[in-house]
Amino acid sequence: MNFWTLCESYLKPQSLSRTTKFRAEASLKRPLSEFQTSLFPLDESRVRMASILARYAPMTEDDFESPKDRELFRQLQAFPQDRAYFEMLLQQNLLFKKFQDTTVKDFLDSAEGKAWFKRAQRIKHKPVFCLEIPYYPTRQSSLRAEADLKRLLRRLPLLRYIDLKAMGFKNVQAILERFPSLNLHRQRYLKQLSSSLAQAK
Repeated sequence: MNFWTLCESYLKPQSLSRTTKFRAEASLKRPLSEFQTSLFPLDESRVRMASILARYAPMTEDDFESPKDRELFRQLQAFPQDRAYFEMLLQQNLLFKKFQDTTVKDFLDSAEGKAWFKRAQRIKHKPVFCLEIPYYPTRQSSLRAEADLKRLLRRLPLLRYIDLKAMGFKNVQAILERFPSLNLHRQRYLKQLSSSLAQAK
């Protein structure tokens, strides 16, 4: 029985059959930790990467220099690349770790468990991970505009603020502040340019 059905069997028993409720009784005595997945709860390295994405998403694999960070990014790439989503993920990760040794029943009886279930009921898709709740997504138009500007800067990292404003980009300063890997792209670009010039001599 999946976690969501189990919670419904306890908090909304009238919505389920007697057979389902009977099967749920034993599962309610299991600790919350038994409902973890390969990605959730987050280990220390994934917490670090999720924290980066909560500040700087949308990002790409090329925004990371170390192979380890690239691999961590790939592991979280399936999640919506929205800062708001990763903020929610980190909050729910803390909640899970707080109650991971608590039975599902005791968690659902707690004030935090009841608050979680009330919010979780508003999810309109199949939850991606245990304890997922709805979040307030960044406007898609804003995410697309930020992704477009970052994509341009990955190709042409020497463009200045004044150049980007002249090209009609909006919120340039805020996006630049959310693009700390720009220096990495500049270093790569200058190294490539230096190598090309040396070969041309």
